[in-house]
Amino acid sequence: MTSGTGDPRVSIIMPVFNAAPFIAESIGSALGQTFPDVELIVLDDGSTDGSQEAVQSLADDPRVRIVRSGSSEGPFVLRNRGIGMARGSLIAFLDADDCWHPDKLKRQVAALEAHPEAGLCHTLVQDITEDGKPIPERLIDMSDFQGDCFRQMLRRNGVGNSSVVVPKQVFEVVGCFDESFRYRGDWEMWVRIAHRFPLIYLNEPLTFYRLHASNVSWNHERLRPYALAVVRKFARDYGSEGRDISSEIEETLTDTYRSFGTAAMVARDFPQARRDLWTALKRRPADAGTLLSLAKAYVYPLVGKT
Repeated sequence: MTSGTGDPRVSIIMPVFNAAPFIAESIGSALGQTFPDVELIVLDDGSTDGSQEAVQSLADDPRVRIVRSGSSEGPFVLRNRGIGMARGSLIAFLDADDCWHPDKLKRQVAALEAHPEAGLCHTLVQDITEDGKPIPERLIDMSDFQGDCFRQMLRRNGVGNSSVVVPKQVFEVVGCFDESFRYRGDWEMWVRIAHRFPLIYLNEPLTFYRLHASNVSWNHERLRPYALAVVRKFARDYGSEGRDISSEIEETLTDTYRSFGTAAMVARDFPQARRDLWTALKRRPADAGTLLSLAKAYVYPLVGKT
């Protein structure tokens, strides 16, 4: 199956920043797809760990284009640059520490062909360890995030970034990523798409999200201002339409503070964990999960647990 124009059907956009231990596997999973009509656009954000050298070994592959920036510009600047460069009619995103099942793109292209009205197609995401072993308890069904799921997407991000394929024309409707966000800009984009289009979800583990020590997802201090800014943007952009989204915004803020508290406990920042969990509890009194986490935030420092 080809595009019929000489251009690749799918453009894979891979931002890279210091991913040397994982990038070879990620690139291999992109170029090893059973759907072969692809190009890979690798955008290095000033890596200093050998990632550039790993990517350079692919420079002679006609499917690969490599772009380097002299300083760290951030993932959403790079994704927008990749969208602008893309020759394919479909855009896929793959983070440089994640990887794909060989049939991922084949399944998603078929799904998008069957549902041309859709704004994106995403898949079940399997979390894996640093050395690539599946974590069975971290395989979460996201079936709620399909069809008309705008309100569900306001509450939380049910779309894994590396699982997504988007028709390029969708970006002509909704615009590109908001570059003012250093983090959480993917969630803001998927909400923007869900506001205008139905989503497709494939309940198969075709995407593998790697958990490792440098994952920014676990850095609550970096995420905090951006997570709150995204929710405020939701309230501003969609609340002005006259629709009542107050319950979704309130629930999102509550869950955001609860997740801040949980992340702070993982980082052993128990004073911050208690502040965040108290904020969540005030918004949703008597929530059993928050109460339990709050109790742990007081007890664990006394007994030396995390």
